[in-house]
Amino acid sequence: MSTLTARGRAALILAALSAALAAPSLAAQPRAAGAGGRFSLRYAVSLEGFGSALFGEGEYAGLSLAAGWENKSGFGAGLSARLLAPINPPDLGGSLAGLGAELTLGRFQRHPLAWMSPRSTALAPAIGIAAYLPLNGADSPRYVLDAAPIRLYSGYGYVVLGSPSLVLDELLAPAGWGLKLFEFSYLLR
Repeated sequence: MSTLTARGRAALILAALSAALAAPSLAAQPRAAGAGGRFSLRYAVSLEGFGSALFGEGEYAGLSLAAGWENKSGFGAGLSARLLAPINPPDLGGSLAGLGAELTLGRFQRHPLAWMSPRSTALAPAIGIAAYLPLNGADSPRYVLDAAPIRLYSGYGYVVLGSPSLVLDELLAPAGWGLKLFEFSYLLR
């Protein structure tokens, strides 16, 4: 194992541990009456693309399974297992598996995007980090920092539109950009 790969894996472990430790500490803080938290489990499908040599040119289909904790105001943290597969051009050999951590910054009932859905929605912006490893055996991780300012919660899940991201190499140096065109996630619990 090279030193660079060990640094990349150490950064991934630190990110996952930070997210895992954030949820219990948030739950342990004193709460106002009726401000209890809840556990959630959800799956998501997405379409995204990257402008980075680490991912290659083209579109990727994403699939993820996430578990998290959220309080009544919508603030929360979660961990996810992810899979990205190139679909344009299709190349299953270029697929990547990853782990991610996200922080939901709240849930806002009054927001300027309410017109986008016939259902009642809440704006629930989030930030996150994910580490990916190619399934073809290459062992240099790549990281994606993302922001989801347009993330709508509708009671059954989330819809993300136009989420920008920053691609980082194994040394955590900027190595490109990404854009998640959309993500639909559905709550299982």
